[in-house]
Order: sequence, then structure tokens, then C-alpha cells
Amino acid sequence: MRALRVTGRWTLEDRLTAPVHDVPFELPADARGLTVRLSYDRSAGVLDLGCHGPLGFRGWSGGARSEYTITPAWATPGYLSGEPEPGVWRILLGLHRVPPDGLPYELSVIPHLSPPVRPPARPG
Repeated sequence: MRALRVTGRWTLEDRLTAPVHDVPFELPADARGLTVRLSYDRSAGVLDLGCHGPLGFRGWSGGARSEYTITPAWATPGYLSGEPEPGVWRILLGLHRVPPDGLPYELSVIPHLSPPVRPPARPG
């Protein structure tokens, strides 16, 4: 399965239009998990991250995370595990702090043919 890459730039006008925007993507029917990665210059602004699946809300981590994974058996904290249903998913992006000249971003969506292994718990 191929990863999807989306790039763009959020502006102050986008922030004034709505504080949360969504970026839709199609998850293939044979996907058994998905990972979403967000990258941007964190010294320039703040973007919040969340997820909405075809059947409803799947999680929100705000600005605390730059990626999440959802599988049938486990999910990144702040997200709901469960079968990743095929169809149109939406990456939720909260435009918490956008500088006057805009904030470039990049999203990567990685569908998994088999669920990835749960990462080890962090001590602490």
C-alpha cells in the first residue's frame, strides 16, 4: 500500500474561517491499520491533531503529538482502537497558533496491510 503525502500552508484567514479544518483521505478496504504523521515548524506555530473515521470520531491529541496509529487491537493514547473501516477518513487539524506569514505543513498517511506492533510503553 502506498503512503499518501499532503502538503500545504495554513494562513490567518484559514484560522479566522474555522479553528479546526479537516483533510480527507480514502482508506483502502484491505487496510488493517493506519498511521498519520504531521510535520511543521513547531517554533513558528502550533497545530493540533485529531481523527474522524467514516463511522465517527476516533481521537484527539491536540498539540501533544505529531503522529497517531489506529489498529484493531491498540491505538496511540488519545485515539480509539478498532477495525479501521474503509472509506473517507478525516485528519483533524486545529489551527491553534498560525503566524502572520502562514504555517507550512506536511501530512503523511500510511495504511498498513497488517497491524503494526504496539510500541513499548515509555517508562515514567
